[in-house]
Amino acid sequence: AYIAGPALVEVGLAVVGSLNVREQARPLMEELAVETGETVHLGVLEGDQVRYVDAVESERALRVVARTGTLVPAHCTSLGKALLGQLTDQQVAALYPESAEPFSARTEKSITTQAKLLKEVSRARSRGYAVNAGETEDDVGSVAIAFRDFAGRPAAIAVAAPMSRLTAARISHIGD
Repeated sequence: AYIAGPALVEVGLAVVGSLNVREQARPLMEELAVETGETVHLGVLEGDQVRYVDAVESERALRVVARTGTLVPAHCTSLGKALLGQLTDQQVAALYPESAEPFSARTEKSITTQAKLLKEVSRARSRGYAVNAGETEDDVGSVAIAFRDFAGRPAAIAVAAPMSRLTAARISHIGD
């Protein structure tokens, strides 16, 4: 007779670790898109940028389009701020040194200083989700949470919508 040993555990962990974060997140993304009626993005951090790796686009006429495959400065997105919240302040400061100020801006509302970024990342950590209020594109906002996939790699999911539909109460509801 045989019993399961450490080798079997290693095989199981290898299978789980090889699962693609897109495959893992897709069912939740589809559920969020139906529940909110908004576009849902999945992103990962690449240096000081966010790579959009998947999206479920809203069916509404006025919507945020999918950005799958694009790179956007992390400090301008809720996905990026949620992912930066998984790092220490020292790691964030290393990615965004004061000597690089002002940081690139996508809109007039984009964060362009280390002090403001660290404050916003701290707020995201304390409330459990990050917010983008017109910082990537005018009149477009989003709410994001970071998580770790089955292999422990960080990723984030965001619900993106026109700012006209993102009231404070709705932002809080989506974040929760």
